[in-house]
Amino acid sequence: MYYAGILADVGILVLGALSVYIILSTGQLSLGNAGFMGIGAYLTSWLTVQAGLPLTPSLLIAALAAGAIGVVVGFPALRLKGIYLAMATLGFGEMVRSFFLNFSAMGGPEGFHGMQHVSTGTIWIWAILVLVLVMVLETSQIWLRFARYATTKPPPVWSASTPPASRSAPSALAPRSRRSPAGCSRIITSTSNPVISRSSVRSTSCWPSSSGVRR
Repeated sequence: MYYAGILADVGILVLGALSVYIILSTGQLSLGNAGFMGIGAYLTSWLTVQAGLPLTPSLLIAALAAGAIGVVVGFPALRLKGIYLAMATLGFGEMVRSFFLNFSAMGGPEGFHGMQHVSTGTIWIWAILVLVLVMVLETSQIWLRFARYATTKPPPVWSASTPPASRSAPSALAPRSRRSPAGCSRIITSTSNPVISRSSVRSTSCWPSSSGVRR
C-alpha cells in the first residue's frame, strides 16, 4: 500500500508537471496550476459523491469547468508578462485554497470525504493518456504557434501622438556605400551623436575595376 500511494502521488504530479510544461512552451510562467487542479479535484469528488456520477464523466465535466474558469481568469491575466503574470497566478492559487478552506459544503479545513478509492492503475492510465495527447499536440500547428509566440516579440505599435524622438531610429552607426567610377567604395559612417556627426568618419576601400586597374 505504501508504494502504491507513492506511485499514485507521482502520477498526479506528472499531470501537474505536464500542465506547467504546456504553459512554459508559450514563454510564460504560471503558478496557478495547483489552483486549477484543486478546482478539478473538488468538483470531481462532489460529482461522484453527491451527484452519483461515474468517475470518468465526473473528470471530464470537472476538466471543462476548470478550463472555463481558466479562460475567464486568462483574459485579464494574460495582459501581464513575466514576473507579474507569475505573481497574479500565484495569487489566484491562494484565493482558490482560501475559498475551499472556508467553504463548508466541501468540508472546509477538514476536506471533502466519501469518495470511492481510485486505483493507482487508473491514475497512471490518465497520466499516460495526457502525456500522449501532449506528444501529439507537439506535432500540430497549434504547438508551432505556441513556440513562435514564445520566440518572437511583437513589433512596437506607434500612434499619431507618439513623439518621433521615442520611435525606434536607425542604429547609431549607419554605413552608406558610395561607389565611384574608378572602382572604389567610399564608406561614410554617420552617427546620431551630434558631436561625432560634425566630423564623420570616412574610409575608402578599393578593388580591381573593370579595366584591371587597382587603386
